[in-house]
Amino acid sequence: VSSSPWNLFSYLVTYMRGRGLPLGPIQLRDWGLNRETFGSSSHGAHKRAAIEGILATYPDIKFALLGDDSQGDLTAFSAIAVDNPHCVRAVFIRKVGEAMSPEELAAKAALKAANIPLWLGEGYEEGRKFLRSIGLLDDEDAEAIVKSVGHAEDASKEETV
Repeated sequence: VSSSPWNLFSYLVTYMRGRGLPLGPIQLRDWGLNRETFGSSSHGAHKRAAIEGILATYPDIKFALLGDDSQGDLTAFSAIAVDNPHCVRAVFIRKVGEAMSPEELAAKAALKAANIPLWLGEGYEEGRKFLRSIGLLDDEDAEAIVKSVGHAEDASKEETV
């Protein structure tokens, strides 16, 4: 789940593949520009609602929540994981900032108290090792779904050119 617009789908898939991250369903945001949405910064609310919807739709699937620390993902993901420990297997946060905020430190402590694994790091190689250790790196079904959507999107672009 990302606050990025749908037109970045192919870029995000390429980015994930290039870093060896697992492919899975990707939910992006419709950036319809109007007076109500222009300049809106509700990415946290959007992510939480979208993730909780996915967890409710697939209650028997275990998920890892992957993000970075640039938009409060650790805080949001911690709250979701603690509220849904039966669905969230781990939280994966790529560090792009410096020191952790008090909110992030509290989120980290909440995950630890709930026994939900947390990876905080900068390098994707170590992140891949973490994902592999919890059994989430090699999911061929999820990858097939993302590839089929990507191919359909590429075909529709070719038709409009």
